[in-house]
Amino acid sequence: METDILKFLLNNQGSADTKDLLFNLCDASTLYELISKNDKFASCSFNGTPKVVARSRVRLCRSRECPGTCGDLHLCKNFLLSGDCQFTQLRRGCIFSHDLNSVHNMKVLGECGLQTLTRPELCLLLLQSDFTLLPAICFDYNKGHGLNGQCSDSCHRLHICEKYLTFDCTCFRTHDFLAPQPLKILRERQVPEPLIPTLRSVYANKEALRRADKKDGRFNSGNRGNASGNLAKRTFSCGDLLGAVDTEMDTNGSRRFNQRLRDKTEICMYFIKGHCKHEDQCFKAHDKMPYRWEIKQSRQWTPMADNEKIEEDYCDPQNTYSTTRPPVHFATMKCGSDEVRRLSTVNSVLEPDFIHTTDWLWYWEDECSKWCQYAAITSEHQLPSITSKQLEEMYLKKDNDVVEFTAGSHRYSLSFPDMIQTNLRYSTKRLVRRRPQFVSAAEAQSKRKRPTNSTAVPDFWDKMQISQTGYKRVSLQSSPEEYKEIQQLFCQTMPSFDIIQIERIQNKALWEAFQLQKIHMKNNNGRKPVLEKKLFHGTDPKFVDTICATNFDWRVCGVNGTAYGQGSYFARDASYSHCYTGTSDVRFMFVSRVLVGEFTKGSSEFRRPPSKDEGHVNLFDSCVDNVENPSIFVVFEKHQIYPEYLLQYVQKQIRPVTDRYDSVSRLRRLTIDANTSKAGNDKFASCSLNGTSKVVARSLVRLCRPRECPGTCGDLHLCKNISCLESVSSPNLDKTEICMYFIKGHCKHEDQCFKAHDKMPYRWEIKQSRQWTPMADNEKIEEDYCDPQNTYSTTRPPVHFDTMKCGSDEVRRLSTVNSVLEPDFILTTDWLWYWEEECGKWCQYAASTSEHQLPSITSKQLEEMYLKKDNDVVEFTAGSHRYSLSFPDMIQTNLTYSTKRLVRRRPQFVSAAEAQSKRKCPTDSTAVPDYWDKMQISQTGYKVLTM
Repeated sequence: METDILKFLLNNQGSADTKDLLFNLCDASTLYELISKNDKFASCSFNGTPKVVARSRVRLCRSRECPGTCGDLHLCKNFLLSGDCQFTQLRRGCIFSHDLNSVHNMKVLGECGLQTLTRPELCLLLLQSDFTLLPAICFDYNKGHGLNGQCSDSCHRLHICEKYLTFDCTCFRTHDFLAPQPLKILRERQVPEPLIPTLRSVYANKEALRRADKKDGRFNSGNRGNASGNLAKRTFSCGDLLGAVDTEMDTNGSRRFNQRLRDKTEICMYFIKGHCKHEDQCFKAHDKMPYRWEIKQSRQWTPMADNEKIEEDYCDPQNTYSTTRPPVHFATMKCGSDEVRRLSTVNSVLEPDFIHTTDWLWYWEDECSKWCQYAAITSEHQLPSITSKQLEEMYLKKDNDVVEFTAGSHRYSLSFPDMIQTNLRYSTKRLVRRRPQFVSAAEAQSKRKRPTNSTAVPDFWDKMQISQTGYKRVSLQSSPEEYKEIQQLFCQTMPSFDIIQIERIQNKALWEAFQLQKIHMKNNNGRKPVLEKKLFHGTDPKFVDTICATNFDWRVCGVNGTAYGQGSYFARDASYSHCYTGTSDVRFMFVSRVLVGEFTKGSSEFRRPPSKDEGHVNLFDSCVDNVENPSIFVVFEKHQIYPEYLLQYVQKQIRPVTDRYDSVSRLRRLTIDANTSKAGNDKFASCSLNGTSKVVARSLVRLCRPRECPGTCGDLHLCKNISCLESVSSPNLDKTEICMYFIKGHCKHEDQCFKAHDKMPYRWEIKQSRQWTPMADNEKIEEDYCDPQNTYSTTRPPVHFDTMKCGSDEVRRLSTVNSVLEPDFILTTDWLWYWEEECGKWCQYAASTSEHQLPSITSKQLEEMYLKKDNDVVEFTAGSHRYSLSFPDMIQTNLTYSTKRLVRRRPQFVSAAEAQSKRKCPTDSTAVPDYWDKMQISQTGYKVLTM
């Protein structure tokens, strides 16, 4: 029991609360007897809390040539503190022993009952017992109000606040052992830096032992000496110990100890799994549910009746109180005037392999008061760069921290103490809540009956996108490590291709089958790990859904070759699989987990792997092209495969090495071989351009310089500004607007017109091979663009409207002239202005259908101001509020409350049918007035609008 108590203390930073010892190891009377008669322990009080501190009379012997009669340890101090000694690297070596298990040392430790301690445990024990191993705290520093108190800068003691040792202090003195002065002294005393973070508790224990010695009439001056005599004569005072237990007198006058019950604040994982060997002595609560709600009544915590219902309400971040009667208020954790608390199992981040651990989820409240989980794919918002699990890990590490992350183009900060998320650009703040994932009683029961699931889906899967049947394709963001890993694997052999999208295949049935196959192969291989690889498989687009749903099957997906066996083929290099992806512009390729196991050289007649021993049972797991350096793998059993990722990619657009202007500039920089003109034709010159031999055209013709030349010069009479170098056929004029005359019927300039000719008032173009070409889904892209809700089109591949890109290619929109500039033309472009309200809904300025107060400015007026000065900031009113709208930032600001709203400028959609009908009808001289609400005009009947 004595050894158990000592080890318990040393594993708890050298001391422990008395009540913890009473609860976990022994009863009060046994502990009293051990401590009162034993020199290994001291009963102390830390801020009114009774504690027991470990101590020892063992010291390190300082004599270099001790005959062994000292009774102290013959051990190097450096070795004791760190397990290593820098002096062993010197030629003469270290003069002190590094053998803790020597005959002398084992004898000394055995006499004191310390022979079972490890070096770190012995190190801690001696640090707080031997006052010579560590420098003392400077008492003069803790007096006075100066920077160094009443001490000088040359002090060789630690300038550390004494109060900081026992409780958190906020005074001006140093509270960090890594501060320059304490760190310098500790290094001089050769205290290893890994020990420094633990010194606060060591010095606190040293101070407690000093006070206990003073109370018992023992004084330690800090010199080494031999204190064993004083220790033997020590008289133990049990006042502090009795403070931890209730005492009462028996009828015969003797004292009886009643042990206090320890407050159990966590549910035991062993009991919830089936059985806890500590039974009633366990210091954790025993319950078959992973949570328990308790209420404090008459100073006792008792379980609440509606446990599951309260938990269900608490797990929903929308709720601030439970629906039970009386309700539990979650913010104050009270039920009426009584305190309430929630016990739970250990956090799943700390113990990921246990069942019924508590999964904590993080949510933020959006503009519509809807609570969204961080990085949940089902969210309508842009995914943040941080997940709920990552937030939980950071919170457990430092719960008073402020972390930063991104979502789309915005940066945010999240304050753990305040539980507030702040947009660092607009300073908008959102509430954050941390709530557990709900587990019903039925789910808890089923999990207890089921053994540990070795086929559980990976942690990085999106749990909101897991279906019991079928599969989900989850698009990966380009920033996480998961995306970068696959991208790097692909680009090793495919540098001239761009990845459009990477999707994770989440098929629970295939994953479980894959994991069971891995276990089966592992068992057949003598429990040795099975070789698993990430390999590529190119396929035709028509087979993608079949593979995602039912896995690879060469009989269904076709056979592209059987050189190494009749099975499913996978490649180490993406470039090999690329040959089997078809001829479409957008190619598809799988990255699969493949259990290749033990393999051998394949053959075209193999329909299954060959035998290892010429039998029919012990077979290889797969076949390869080359056993020494395999690049092609053939698998015959589909459960050895899991199609994990689907890549969509296109070929990069290769740019010409030089353009016309670059060629001209380089031509002017060439150093032409003068001998070439003598040896051959004056029209050519052989040159070296960056080490490459080239032939360049040249001429003896020059421009005539005299203004009044009679014509005998033999040179060209031509203005320099249209010289041949600048009159090389220029590229086609970039046409950035659609011709209104052509769209009306006919343009007299025909092909020479400097505007684009198209029968639609808009045209979406993509830049490929340095040429702008029309896009296929022109009308659909326009329809998506005209809806201000959309940031990208629904076409494949999508067009991103903020960056105006489709994959890595640039995209642009040509349109007719603005209707503000040419109000009398047909099919001009009407530009409308929208602002985003709190619920994420986009409202047109001054539209009568809006539920909000109408602003003093219309969409048309905004467009006129924008065309006049597109870097301006305009002000307007709506009801009693004043707003400003910044054209450069496209942000609307409430000048009273400083709230900011996004603004978008989008065209009014015109379908192909509407464009056709407008072209056929003459100019409408009876057009309705501009101030009419165009959204409320009916071809038949009428609308009455409230002003």
